[in-house]
Amino acid sequence: MPTPDPPEEHESIDLRYELEALRLSLGLTDQPDPVRVDESGRFELRAELGRGGMGTVYEAYDTELDCSVALKVVGAISAGREKLQERLLQEARALAQIEHDNVVRVRDLRTAVSGELFIALDYVRGPTLRTWQRDRKREEIIDAYIGAARGLAEAHEVGVVHRDFKPDNVLFDTKKGRPVVVDFGLAGGVVDATRAPHGLLSPVESTGLGTPEYMAPEQHRQPADARCDQYALCVSIWEAIDEARPFASNRGPDQELPPPPSGMPWWLYRALARGLAYEARDRFPDMHALIRALDKGRRRTKYVRRGGLTASTTALGAWLILQFAIPRPCDAASEPLDAVWNDALRGEVHGALTSLDVDWSAQAADHAIETIDAAAASWSREADAICEASVGTERSATVDRKAACLDGWLERIGATVEQLRAGDEELALHLMEVLEPLVVSEDLCRLPPPVIEPDVRRLLTESELAEHLRDLDGAQDKARRAIERADLAAPCVPGSDRSFAAAAAHFRLGHVLGTRERWDEARAELRAATDHALACSDVWTTFDVRAYQAGYVIPQSGAASVLATSMLADADALLLPSAGVDSTSLRRAQLERMAGLQLIASEPPDYPRAIAAFERARARLEATPHAPLPRLIDINNNLGTAFQAVGRLREAEQAYQRATDLLADAMGPSYPSTKGAQAMVDLNRGLIALEQKDLARAGRLLSKSVANGDPLVVVRAWTGWLQVRLEAGLARNSGPLARQFVDWLRRRDALPLHLRAAGLTTAGQVLMLASISEAGEIDDPGAFEAGVSLSEAGLSLWSAHDPTQVPVASYILASCLYEAGRYTEARALLGPLLTQKSEEPFQNFVRDLDEKIERASEAKLAGADAKTPPSRAP
Repeated sequence: MPTPDPPEEHESIDLRYELEALRLSLGLTDQPDPVRVDESGRFELRAELGRGGMGTVYEAYDTELDCSVALKVVGAISAGREKLQERLLQEARALAQIEHDNVVRVRDLRTAVSGELFIALDYVRGPTLRTWQRDRKREEIIDAYIGAARGLAEAHEVGVVHRDFKPDNVLFDTKKGRPVVVDFGLAGGVVDATRAPHGLLSPVESTGLGTPEYMAPEQHRQPADARCDQYALCVSIWEAIDEARPFASNRGPDQELPPPPSGMPWWLYRALARGLAYEARDRFPDMHALIRALDKGRRRTKYVRRGGLTASTTALGAWLILQFAIPRPCDAASEPLDAVWNDALRGEVHGALTSLDVDWSAQAADHAIETIDAAAASWSREADAICEASVGTERSATVDRKAACLDGWLERIGATVEQLRAGDEELALHLMEVLEPLVVSEDLCRLPPPVIEPDVRRLLTESELAEHLRDLDGAQDKARRAIERADLAAPCVPGSDRSFAAAAAHFRLGHVLGTRERWDEARAELRAATDHALACSDVWTTFDVRAYQAGYVIPQSGAASVLATSMLADADALLLPSAGVDSTSLRRAQLERMAGLQLIASEPPDYPRAIAAFERARARLEATPHAPLPRLIDINNNLGTAFQAVGRLREAEQAYQRATDLLADAMGPSYPSTKGAQAMVDLNRGLIALEQKDLARAGRLLSKSVANGDPLVVVRAWTGWLQVRLEAGLARNSGPLARQFVDWLRRRDALPLHLRAAGLTTAGQVLMLASISEAGEIDDPGAFEAGVSLSEAGLSLWSAHDPTQVPVASYILASCLYEAGRYTEARALLGPLLTQKSEEPFQNFVRDLDEKIERASEAKLAGADAKTPPSRAP
């Protein structure tokens, strides 16, 4: 047998490696010669890791960096070699865009001495995810796929779509304990054409590529996008849990998702069901939203103990009973829950909400069930704890109060379920507010309020639910009836007429009256609530009253600001004794948020401290399991406002978008409140763009916000949009828009006065300037006079509501009158401003305009035109 010669440098990498391996196996050498890949000799092959249709992957030694790498090489005799080399180049370009721990990193791209293209990648020590996930716990598997999803999300952020995600294309780095997405050979850049890296697969080339069993339905017939990666990820998770994929390859439109397999929790099924939707538009808006759904469900399992409502926990409980055959004293502690929330009722609620004729019904139903499930699991856990604390000992007063609080919590769950079973669209529109008390109750019952008579408690629950549904007449009636019943309740101090029930009932009525803006009556009820609460040493009702009072005082100015500060200090003092018991208290987060609002409302505003307070509040909320969604949304919007005020515009946009994402994840992008929140984000982004003088972007965003229709948002957006047009020198073409805005204002009688005043001032300014020709002549006297009337109406409202805005509004009107050559009227408006003390920049504007009016007046008398444009007021 002839002895194989050592391989020549010009021969292919595969051939040189195989020949060297053959020499070693035949015993012709004890030490194989290093197989150097390129002319520099940097990379030396060590072992073959895998071989496929595209080529071979080797473990190699990097002589420069003294470490192992993975070399990916297209075979020299592979079919379609040129096309495969193009894909290898594409993979290198795609990976070069991504920097993330869950995506393999490219180290180099070179050409071998034999002409083959190869890429050097980080060497990941570990099996594929398919191999690693065998016999792993469900929680470990989900965590691994969340990590892989984060890598895909980062790829999508830079415009790269994987297009062939599957468990075989993820390695699990056993040294670092994390998954690493690999094999971007089919990657392309159609997430966002403006961000897509140069040189990736075109949309046409990407059609039909991938592994059929994991491909989204549309990927077989049209270009793949990021939602195809989302679909493939969900197929992979389903397969990891069930050991079978949910569909065969090339799924048809009539193939429905199978029911959840054994071992798959309901929350995971709901998340995968959305990610596996047949139509791409019905999936999560992006990979980040899917990650949040998985992460939220994964974290929630930490808090669900025995007594939860899923089939798996029920089965586990039965197994334990059979194993030990000895009933535990607290096994029945959770039984009352089954009467108000069980599988049958869950199905009824889901059916009632999904039957609504709105395109967001399915996601609303999922959110409702998820929230009630979480509340029920928490209730069950607390019920067990109370029972176990009472076994063999006499129940303390604190335990009795907790038990009474749990009774009220259970009533809330039952009442809410009954309301949801009715399938009322109005209720669904306020679903978050309706569900909020269910998750707040867990925080409430940890440090329980005093015991209140059951009939009073039921009326209070019904009043609160009615208020959430905007049935203020019903809410007020039930609160008054609760006060009547509370008058018959046992006094907290023998011989007195003060009671815990009366404190809670008067606070409830004061809250409803405050919502109706009947402040005098509300104050009277809140005083009565405080009197009862203080007499009974009822800390929590006293806190709630003080916090609520501060909330409606904060927006006011002057002495009210001092009063709000005092009220917040009282509320803070009430929380101090419990600080060590409940560090993530929702009440504490509420107080931090209100302190931030007060700092913004103070003179001058203290934005840095307000931001710190808001960030503490957000941290507390995010650390609280099942924190109320409305509160998380509010605190992010508050942070956005504060960041925007101090010029931290990127952080402001992130906070605003976070608020919208929270809502969209829970209720869907088409839910009315989500649209309203997105309009608010567009408004704020538009105002940021206006501040940055990016007028084109500001106009786009503000016009989008106007189209939303929510009055409080729209009036701000209209005002900002018209200001954009003024800044851009488009006043002459903006008259029709200003008239449209005025018509809109006239149809909105309930607008707050300050918004109406701002709208009238801006619309008046635009109408006046639109009526003045380039020659300075009024060519539409009717429109000009209409503009004057609008501006004067705005001035009148400012005088009554916020006199601090009168100087600027007066300056705007005076400048327009000056433009029209009506110098006497303009000077009359400026006269008071010249003698008033104001900020120096504004005072300079006023003096400058006054001097221009004087010169123009003198020139007019002399028969000349010496008018120059006025400076714009800030």
